[in-house]
Amino acid sequence: MKFTECVSKLQVAFNKPLPGFEAQQQLAPKHRKPTSFYLERNPSYKTGCVMIILFPVNQETHLLMIERTDIGTHSGQISFPGGRREMDDANLIDVALRETYEEVGVNPSTIKILGQLSELYIPVSNYLVHPFVGVIDPLPALTLSTDEVKKVLTPAINIFINHNGNHHFEFKGYDGHTIYAPYFPYDNHKIWGASAMMISELCILLK
Repeated sequence: MKFTECVSKLQVAFNKPLPGFEAQQQLAPKHRKPTSFYLERNPSYKTGCVMIILFPVNQETHLLMIERTDIGTHSGQISFPGGRREMDDANLIDVALRETYEEVGVNPSTIKILGQLSELYIPVSNYLVHPFVGVIDPLPALTLSTDEVKKVLTPAINIFINHNGNHHFEFKGYDGHTIYAPYFPYDNHKIWGASAMMISELCILLK
């Protein structure tokens, strides 16, 4: 999808109600329930934010994603830059911008925020995550936090929009256990869980 078309579509879409769980569910693990279900049972959840950055490559839209290092609850997974809200963060957008700067070195002033996707609860880490969508043109040179980021991935959005829907479900996780969940295959990686659910909603907004 052309970058200008993508931006225009999202500017319109973010002024309408979001599809929410209906969109997320297409890439959700089999027994996944709506976020509201988990929040009622886990009122002491933590707050996190991620930044979904879109940028052009030869006029086509790409996503900025990261492979996390082999440390922590989400070790080795493919995700978007982001993290936990700190006491001195003024608002949720500031969390996403700060974490993006800390993890990949993108200056917050260069990102134009288009809107926010539906919030998403992550049971394994007890986080309620708020995904923001921003654009940048061009993508600058990145400076990775080696403690948190193993490498950067930049898939074209068309990979996900044009996916045929025949998702694979069974694979080995980083810890060696078998995981049963739909995922997007990309460059020898498996994009699943919260990241895939966010991408699913983003794609529905663009279709």
